[in-house]
Amino acid sequence: MHSRITAGLAAMGLAIGALLALPGPASAASPSYDVTFGATYTRGDLHWFNRSASVVGVQRSVSTSPGGCRKTLARTYTPDLITTLDTRTTTPVCGGSANITIPLKADVPGGAGWIEICLLDELGRVVSGKCRFYKR
Repeated sequence: MHSRITAGLAAMGLAIGALLALPGPASAASPSYDVTFGATYTRGDLHWFNRSASVVGVQRSVSTSPGGCRKTLARTYTPDLITTLDTRTTTPVCGGSANITIPLKADVPGGAGWIEICLLDELGRVVSGKCRFYKR
């Protein structure tokens, strides 16, 4: 009887150990992004998770005049680039730099396959076609 209890406890210990060894939320490497127009830019790192993503970086604007302020747009897509999962923008930066963090939804199995980053003016218009796509 004692050997059965010992064997049962040993098996339970192995099961608990296996559960503790499981990895946390899956995330991919953090590639960098860079969308630049003249002396203005948005740049930083992309973070990929199972059902979300985030953009963490700096956006810069050198002008405070109308049309010179900048925003960053971030958009997640399914791996086939057909479905948009989430779109978010930052507040405008005028004549300076600001740290940005943009949390993005990607509520599909495996998460987003692509992130699009665009440099916008303060009215939300893409600056001179400055958008880039980044694959997971």
